[in-house]
Amino acid sequence: CRVTYRSIPDDLNGVYLCNGPNAALMHRGDGIHAFDGDGMIHAVRMRNGSASFCSRFVKTSRFRQEQAAGRPLFPKILGGMYGLSGAARLFITMLRVAFGLIDVSHGVGLSNTNVSFFNGHILSLSEEDMPYILRVTHDGDILTLRQFKLPSRFLMCPHPKIDPVSGDMYAHSLQFWFPTHYSVFRVLAAAADGGGGGDACCVPLLDIPVPPLDVPMVHDFAMTQRFIIFPDSQIVFRIGDITKRETPIGYDANKTGRFCLLPRDVVPRESGRRPQWFDAPGINCLHYLNAWDEGADEVVLIASDVSPLERIHDFPYNVEFALFEIRFDTRTGSVKRRRLCSGIELEFGAYNMKYTGQNTRYAYYAARTNLLFTGVVKLDLTLEEGYGGQECIVAKREFGEGKNVGEPLFVGATGENSEDHGYLLCIVGDNNGGVSKLWVLDALSPTLEVVAVVELPVRVPLGFHGCFVNEE
Repeated sequence: CRVTYRSIPDDLNGVYLCNGPNAALMHRGDGIHAFDGDGMIHAVRMRNGSASFCSRFVKTSRFRQEQAAGRPLFPKILGGMYGLSGAARLFITMLRVAFGLIDVSHGVGLSNTNVSFFNGHILSLSEEDMPYILRVTHDGDILTLRQFKLPSRFLMCPHPKIDPVSGDMYAHSLQFWFPTHYSVFRVLAAAADGGGGGDACCVPLLDIPVPPLDVPMVHDFAMTQRFIIFPDSQIVFRIGDITKRETPIGYDANKTGRFCLLPRDVVPRESGRRPQWFDAPGINCLHYLNAWDEGADEVVLIASDVSPLERIHDFPYNVEFALFEIRFDTRTGSVKRRRLCSGIELEFGAYNMKYTGQNTRYAYYAARTNLLFTGVVKLDLTLEEGYGGQECIVAKREFGEGKNVGEPLFVGATGENSEDHGYLLCIVGDNNGGVSKLWVLDALSPTLEVVAVVELPVRVPLGFHGCFVNEE
């Protein structure tokens, strides 16, 4: 890679990893939906001021089988799983499974959503499968090692939360066997090797029954130092009649959205302490920034609301985003929300992850104009919004017309303890056909000053989420 502006700081010795969908094989006549692509990891390896770039498909069980066959074997859930042709394709897939022509024992997921780091493992994640363990070699190549296994679990959410103190991971999984339910659990860092052995590493916390034909789409959740915040919104994965020309992602207009606050320090099934549910009509989010406890009774959650739900299947396009502060009063059971930064659409938020579950002052979001995310903003969440203003925005960086930015990622500066002392990493694409670039911005600067720009050798498709793993 060519560094075209200034230089990469020594603090960024490591690798920036971003995950996203990139369809390797397509059925003839399939529609194209962003969520249906095979997972591809884009890695920028930075060391001593220089950078190298690598893109590799995640070698999932599904990907390996389709590559060996030279054709798609599994249906595309959103782009091709509707109408008579979609029903026929599903039936054929079931026959192939029954006759042993394709193997589903190791999952059928795409691993195309997120990258996380837990207990020494780089994990590639998506919600329809278990994570895959990756390795980045010294020369920057990306290897898929194996699946990350947990006892009695066949899939895991793409946005697990890592406790910055204990190193333990909190997550949830959808369990399909009767009764269909979400299982919230804790993975102990001290006992977890990802090999699937032993139940000691995985502590079940709560089972939440859900309708099997209208499964809530719980893409993300949040946690504080005292609670896990589990959402149950109107956004659902509706199996329904696949012969209809509809995608499975939809919404339930008759449902009232709600949140569960689950105490982290107990297993409710073995204690008198029980989870507390809060009705929250009109709040429907796919991503949650962070949450924290405030005083003895209040819990604060920062999240971007999505509307209108009639177009939720087109996420992130053709929907609108509104950033909210949501407050839960555990004493009265009430929910209050306050709009942050009116007049601007913000999604794909980032923060200093050392503050996971703790009071967070600064946040960073991709800002959208005319359907494209063309800039990033820094928010001071302690500032009052006022009347229709954007007072909570304290810095902004626009990348220019025809540019499209993905999720910003905050990386703390070495040896610095202040919350916003660090860098923002952003991959910026050029919709006019140019190559993509990795921008490094000074998160502490009042203008998000450019620290370095790395020109990547190819155009990188906009992905979803990523992480930074330092050299150590």
